[in-house]
Formats: sequence, C-alpha cells, structure tokens
Amino acid sequence: MKYNKILLFTTAILLSISIAPSLNVFAKENVSDTLYQSQICVPFSENIEWLYKFVDGKIYRRLYNHSTLEWIGDWELCP
Repeated sequence: MKYNKILLFTTAILLSISIAPSLNVFAKENVSDTLYQSQICVPFSENIEWLYKFVDGKIYRRLYNHSTLEWIGDWELCP
C-alpha cells in the first residue's frame, strides 16, 4: 500500500513537470512596423546628370545633383 502511494505521487510529479514545458506561447507580429519599413526607399548612389544650354550658338554643360539639388562645378564649353 505504501509502495502504491509513493508510485502514484512520483507519477503525478513527473507528469506535471513534463507537461508544463510543452505549453506553447506565440508572440504577435507587429504588422504596422513591417509595412512601414517596406515602404522606405533609400538610394545608394546620387542622381547626377549633365545639363546643357545654348549661348550664342555654343553648347555649354554643367553637372547637377538631383539628390541634393545642387550644382557641381561651373558651366564649361562642350568640345
């Protein structure tokens, strides 16, 4: 009889210990941050372009940075 009580007690303890770690916990994904990050666009290079103008029948060119909206260098005569 004493042996049955000890066996029942140890079985109950082992079952309670083995069942507790198997409970699953799921984290909720924050969807708004994921959508916001996918819409951000960061260019890796600057957008630089030659711009041309005609003065007295001659063609001049100058570099313009569209990323920073600044001129690069001075007007120069095209060869």
